[in-house]
Amino acid sequence: MSIKIFSLSVFIASVMLLLILQIFVSQIGELYIIFIGWGLALIHVICGFLFNRWALEKSPRTFVNAVLGGFAVRMLLIGAGVALLIPFIRLNITLFITSLGIFYFIFQLIELYWVHRGLHPPK
Repeated sequence: MSIKIFSLSVFIASVMLLLILQIFVSQIGELYIIFIGWGLALIHVICGFLFNRWALEKSPRTFVNAVLGGFAVRMLLIGAGVALLIPFIRLNITLFITSLGIFYFIFQLIELYWVHRGLHPPK
């Protein structure tokens, strides 16, 4: 799994989604909220990619435990990040959760594609 191609995939998806989401933004402060959601999802997918890349080189049992355990830990960290951000930063919660959810979903699709590709390399 090439980190360069993975990074390019995430970058292209990010730019496309940011361009689409900025259509719905009426104030610059709302764009800031979208970037916070993007940042949390980006940290999540980068950690997942690096962790999964490490796990692909291990036994199948270790791989499954690492993927599931890593996913659980990353979800707890996202939850903690959201719980910390909401009270301390005046956020439009609906916009924040929506942008985080959209970026998270798309980044998970990219991560899943690359994990699948790592498990079944093209011939």
